Amino acid sequence: MDNDLACGLVGGFLNREDGARVTLVSMWVAPTHRRKGVGQRLIQSVGDWAKSHGVFVLFLLVTSNNDVAIKFYERIGFEKTGHMVPYPNDSSLFEYEMKKIIS
Repeated sequence: MDNDLACGLVGGFLNREDGARVTLVSMWVAPTHRRKGVGQRLIQSVGDWAKSHGVFVLFLLVTSNNDVAIKFYERIGFEKTGHMVPYPNDSSLFEYEMKKIIS
C-alpha cells in the first residue's frame, strides 16, 4: 500500500505435493508504481515467508507473450525450468515455469 492506494500484490502458497517449493501467483504492480522496486519487494516478502517455512525455491508461471514480466523475473534471478503448460484462457499461448533459488 502507498497510503490508501494499492500499489501491488502477490500471493504465494506452499505446494501440497512438494512442500519444498513455494509458488508465486497473481503478481501485479500498479502502473503508477512500476519500475520503482515494488515488484522486487513483493517477491522478497514471499521469499522471506518461504524461508520461514524452510523453503528455498520459488516457482511461478508466466504467460509466453508477457515479455516485460519474463525480463523482470529474469533480471531478479528467475530462470526458465523448461516446463511449459497450455495457457487456460487462450489456446494459442502457453505458460513458462520459472524458478529462483533464494538464500
